[in-house]
Amino acid sequence: MTDILARIKDALAAVSGEDTSDITLATDIGADLDLDSILFVQFLLALEDGFPGLEFSQETLVEASFDTIGSVAAFIATMTGAEAGGEAAAA
Repeated sequence: MTDILARIKDALAAVSGEDTSDITLATDIGADLDLDSILFVQFLLALEDGFPGLEFSQETLVEASFDTIGSVAAFIATMTGAEAGGEAAAA
């Protein structure tokens, strides 16, 4: 999961321009990150660019689908077959 988390941090940094060093799987997307709906969609699109084969459908492009970074990481792991070990996601 550390590779997935690193790529998520990279995507967040690219979209927000913020330091992402303190982001963990338990980070709450709504409460802890300053992403409006447009930035959130840009974040998901950046994730698609960072993970070959990952594609978010219109249904998953709703911020409410993902409450923590861990829930995003778990979705990515499921969709790409990446290893989902490591830190437990706090969902």
